[in-house]
Amino acid sequence: MSLILDALRKSEHSRQQSLTGRLGTTDVPPVPSRAPAPWAAIIGLLLLLNAIALVVLFWRGSPPSSAPSATPSSNYRPNVRPLAAEAPAPLAISPTAAPTTTSPVMATTRQAAAAPVAAEPPSLDNLPADFQQALPTLHLDVHAYADKPADRFVIINLQRYRIGDTLTEGPRLVDIVPQGVILEYRGTTFLLPRT
Repeated sequence: MSLILDALRKSEHSRQQSLTGRLGTTDVPPVPSRAPAPWAAIIGLLLLLNAIALVVLFWRGSPPSSAPSATPSSNYRPNVRPLAAEAPAPLAISPTAAPTTTSPVMATTRQAAAAPVAAEPPSLDNLPADFQQALPTLHLDVHAYADKPADRFVIINLQRYRIGDTLTEGPRLVDIVPQGVILEYRGTTFLLPRT
């Protein structure tokens, strides 16, 4: 069967050559040429249209330049009163006034005002050099200050101490304050500051 098909193809080929008179040419239907689609130009045009649409939307949304701006300017300064002006004036008590009952808060405030304020002891760095040399090396590793004295603790030279404890190096821990630890060594009280 393939022999018959080959013979038919050869005869068709020879007939086409005789009709056109050209050797070796075959009739190939012309392929319509399509111009390549300019995708880059189309995408660029769409992006440009989107940008223009966004500019128009934002331009319409912004307030006109002639209207006063609602946002504060860079030299805006709010009217602020000093904190001292906020403090209540002290109560004047006349000696002839009848005694009144005081609240616990007022009593505590009066006691705190009447109590002498203890001066902060000098820092270890401000003590004489001979005292600093006689003192063993102290490194404040952890400083945990809390409102309740029972919750305060420190770790000095990797040992944990509370108020009233005596360090293995010799000093006694007098108090734990926000600035550091108050220690007493050989009759001298000093502050070991936190770092």
